[in-house]
Amino acid sequence: MLLAANPPKRNHARLVIAVFGYAGILALALRTIDPRGFWAVLRAVHARDIAVVVSCIVLHLATRAYRYHALIARSGPDASYRASDGVRIFLLGLAASAVTPARSGDLIKVELVRAHGLKRSTGLGLVLIERILDLLVVNLTIVGVGFLLAKDLKRDDLSYAALLFLAALGVGTTIVTWRRPRGAMIRLVTSGVRRLRQHLAERVEVAAQRLFEAWDGIFTSPSVAVRYFALSVAGWFFDFVSLWVLLRAVGGNVSLLTVLFVYPLSLMAGILTLLPFSEGVVGVTAVALLRSLGHIDLEMAAAAVAVDRAISTLMPLVLYLALTLRRR
Repeated sequence: MLLAANPPKRNHARLVIAVFGYAGILALALRTIDPRGFWAVLRAVHARDIAVVVSCIVLHLATRAYRYHALIARSGPDASYRASDGVRIFLLGLAASAVTPARSGDLIKVELVRAHGLKRSTGLGLVLIERILDLLVVNLTIVGVGFLLAKDLKRDDLSYAALLFLAALGVGTTIVTWRRPRGAMIRLVTSGVRRLRQHLAERVEVAAQRLFEAWDGIFTSPSVAVRYFALSVAGWFFDFVSLWVLLRAVGGNVSLLTVLFVYPLSLMAGILTLLPFSEGVVGVTAVALLRSLGHIDLEMAAAAVAVDRAISTLMPLVLYLALTLRRR
C-alpha cells in the first residue's frame, strides 16, 4: 500500500511546483512587459528573418541528428536499422525533452533503440555520450565567452571563476574518458555506497561498467573524440546564432559575443530546473540576461526570445511528423 501511494505523491508535488512556478513567471511577465510594445516589436520581424532562423535551427537539428545516427551505427545495430530511424528517434526524444524536467525526454530514446538490437545499457550509454558532448560545448562556450566579457568589463573575479570552472571541466572529462581514473572514481563511489548497502553497491558498479561500454566502444582513439566534439560545436553554433539573428531583426544592438554567453547560460538553467516545460525557464533566463548584460529593451528581448523558443520547440516535432508521414 505504501509503495503504491508513492507515485501519486510525487506527481502531485510536481504538479503543484509547476503551477506555482509558471504562475509566478506569468505574473512577472504581465507586470514588467508592455503588451502593446511587445506586439509592435513582434510585427517588425520579417519573413526573411524567420527563414534565416528556421534554417539555422534546421542545421542545428540536422547536425545533432547525424551525430546520434553515427553513434548508433558505431554501436552495432541489427540489419533493420536505417539512418532515418536514428533521425526520427532523435527528434522524438528532443521534442519530449522540451516538456520534461531537466530535459529527461532523452530517455525515450533508450527504449526506442532496443527495437534495433541495442541493449538498454547501450542506449543509456549513447544518451550519456550525447549529454557529455553537449554539456562540454555549452559550458566551454560559457567559460570562454565569459572570460572575454570579464576582460571587457574589467572583472578579474569573473575571469578567475571562468578559469576555475574550465579546470573542473577538464578534470571531469579526463575522469570520464580514461579508463583508469574512471575506474578509480567508480570504485570510490561504490565503496561509499557499500557502507550503506552491499547489494546496492554491486548493482551500481555493474551499471556503471555497462554504461561506459558504449563510450569505450565508440571513442577508440582521440581523433574520433575530436571529430564528434567538432561536430557538436558546429551544431550548437547554428543554434546560438539563431537568437542573435532575431535580436538584430527586432532592432536589438547586441553583439554576437553577448548572445554566445547568454544563450548557453539560459540552456543550463533549463537543464537544472525541476519544472516541466523547461523551455519557459530558458526563455525567462535569456530575457533577464539580455536585459542586464546586453542592455536590450525588455519588449525587444522578450519578442526575440519568444519567437526563437517557439521555433526551437516546435521544429523537432514538425520534422518528426514530416519524416513519419514520408515513411508511411
